Amino acid sequence: MVYVTDGKRDGLLRAIEFLYRRAVRIYPIYWVYTSLVLVLYIVAPSMVNSGAPADILASYALWPTENPFLVAVGWTLAHEMYFYIIFCLLFFISDRYLSLFLVAWAVVIFLVGGLYDGDSPVLKVVLSPLTIEFIGGAMLGQLILLRKPLMPMLIAISGLAASLIVLIFAGGWYLEATGTTPSGWWRVLVSGVPAVFIVFFMCSAELAGLKIPKLLTVVGDSSYSIYLSHVLVMSAMGHVWFKIHGYVDISSVVVLPVMVVACIVYGYLSYRFIEKPIISSSKLVGLNKLARA
Repeated sequence: MVYVTDGKRDGLLRAIEFLYRRAVRIYPIYWVYTSLVLVLYIVAPSMVNSGAPADILASYALWPTENPFLVAVGWTLAHEMYFYIIFCLLFFISDRYLSLFLVAWAVVIFLVGGLYDGDSPVLKVVLSPLTIEFIGGAMLGQLILLRKPLMPMLIAISGLAASLIVLIFAGGWYLEATGTTPSGWWRVLVSGVPAVFIVFFMCSAELAGLKIPKLLTVVGDSSYSIYLSHVLVMSAMGHVWFKIHGYVDISSVVVLPVMVVACIVYGYLSYRFIEKPIISSSKLVGLNKLARA
């Protein structure tokens, strides 16, 4: 967001335009999948969120709630929309104070978020450690705006490989030690920090001249559709696999790669035939050149 809004953060109208573009980018395709899951929820409630009651209105609005969203990953999008709203404040601040704003925001999350132990779903989002990952990305955006090599390509690629290894092993270590996936500040440490370094080294390699393969660009374009649909695709494949073989082992050297490929292929088809047409049709309501972050 720092990168795509560079030179455009200059007042109320720009802030409204930014937020509107983000909403149009996030909500329509999300509503498509929310509606699909709603149908399933009505027909077979036990197949959605393990039968836990869902907040339908909050699901469509991406409003923080105690109950799970219909689309399993919707809670992360609620965090994303919150970040966009706060990011709009930058449209009223000089670029010279951008770093100071981000640092101050991070300090608030560290100090206040670390002390808050209430039950408000809204405050849980506002003070969530997950915000640190967004702030880290915004700070990276400032580095990328330098538009010059930050390091030799070999060092960047080596750093990228090392960061990927750390991410994999840190996640594995935490899972083995606790029997669950990380959350809260542990998520920031185990997943967020390596992810920031992965993006940093990847961008550094690109600035140093690395050519990104077309296939990865296509996967990147499809990433939002992949993100929204991957749980549904994996669940459907799991049911099919269980009916055929009587069991599902997602760690299998056969099952996992097949599921990953299926999620990518379906996600691309969703992007090509659902998401992209929705983006194009938005021009009919006066929105041109949608942001494609």
